[in-house]
Amino acid sequence: MPQIFETIMPKPSKKPKSRAAICREFGITNPTLLQWENEGVDIHDDDQMRDRAARKHGGGTAEMHAARLRKLKAEAELAELRAGELERRLIAIDEVEQAFTKIGSITKGLMIRMQADLPPALEGQTASRMAVIIGEAVNAVLTQMSDPEGMHWREK
Repeated sequence: MPQIFETIMPKPSKKPKSRAAICREFGITNPTLLQWENEGVDIHDDDQMRDRAARKHGGGTAEMHAARLRKLKAEAELAELRAGELERRLIAIDEVEQAFTKIGSITKGLMIRMQADLPPALEGQTASRMAVIIGEAVNAVLTQMSDPEGMHWREK
């Protein structure tokens, strides 16, 4: 009698899961599912999908885990090296402030000296000659400040 029942009432066929349900079950996106399908994975075969999802989500052999661990350690060491490199390049803000204070002090002193030196040099000169003398004095101050050998303001 069971045979007659099966002949008359066939077993309900298992409805395949929707793409959205597959994506939710294996924690992937629809584009990933499409890619896997294009690569030949039978998306309705749970074993193939579990295998592929395990590889995508970090599963795999002990060798793969060891390789990932080595990679992470190497990346951490590289980050430490880069941080050390940056640390050697950084300058403390108080050193920068001190340098600017020295530069300002030296500039002020040179300008005051110019103020004392220029009036006698400009006395009785024409306007065009005064412009040349003032330009030379300013150029001398700037040259003195930018000359590596004459950078007394950089000495500590």
